[in-house]
Amino acid sequence: MICKETIKRRKQIYGNNFPEIAKLQSEYLGIEITPSQVAKTLAILKEVRINFIKTKLQRLRDVPNFNDYIIQVEIRNLTNGLEDSKKDYANYLWISENYEEYESL
Repeated sequence: MICKETIKRRKQIYGNNFPEIAKLQSEYLGIEITPSQVAKTLAILKEVRINFIKTKLQRLRDVPNFNDYIIQVEIRNLTNGLEDSKKDYANYLWISENYEEYESL
């Protein structure tokens, strides 16, 4: 589910920020953090977000007035967010496990 083209495009637009984030986190925590660990941390963030969205979607589907338009709009928005988060999760996880290849993109 990873998309190297998306990864490459975002790297071209935003640059490779993982080394700078690793530097700042290392200074803050007082331990060495690597760029691949930063990517793993971002994957964890996406994993938490995915789990939150899934829980919220289930609660909305359990609401008695499930067919209410406002609930359906919220479900649609959350579903879109879930799909985006799943893609981001896969991409960050790939970067964390293939950082050298990521650098060469």
